[in-house]
Amino acid sequence: MKKRFERFLSSTLLLSVLVVFITNLMLILTKINPQVVNDIWNISFIISWVIMLIYPLYILMEKQTRGYSIFVAILSIIGFAVLSYHALLVASTYTPLIPKFIAVDERISNYWQELFYSGLIIVYIAHLLNVILLNRLRSKEIKND
Repeated sequence: MKKRFERFLSSTLLLSVLVVFITNLMLILTKINPQVVNDIWNISFIISWVIMLIYPLYILMEKQTRGYSIFVAILSIIGFAVLSYHALLVASTYTPLIPKFIAVDERISNYWQELFYSGLIIVYIAHLLNVILLNRLRSKEIKND
């Protein structure tokens, strides 16, 4: 029962979310060209957002799924939903088919930064634990073989 693709998706999501956090710090702390850093941030955020959709779909389609993987899939889809507004705005800078302005309730827009970073942090921690548990599962399988 090798979970290579699940491990790959979780690791890729961890890496792309980490790039989002690091580029955010780079914007604040360094004097690197902000346009380049913004493009890196936008691309890594869109990759994270897409993987947050692919991971739950893969887990729910797989026949032999662990309980924690299902929990992480549920958290990922909630994170996907919470981050959809911002992802669509970011994607609209690269795609002319998506509108640049999307109307949302004022309560959501007032707390957008808190929702955004809380969603990313929760998904990051859940996938970090998932990768650790998958690596333990793989090492147990290697010992049994």
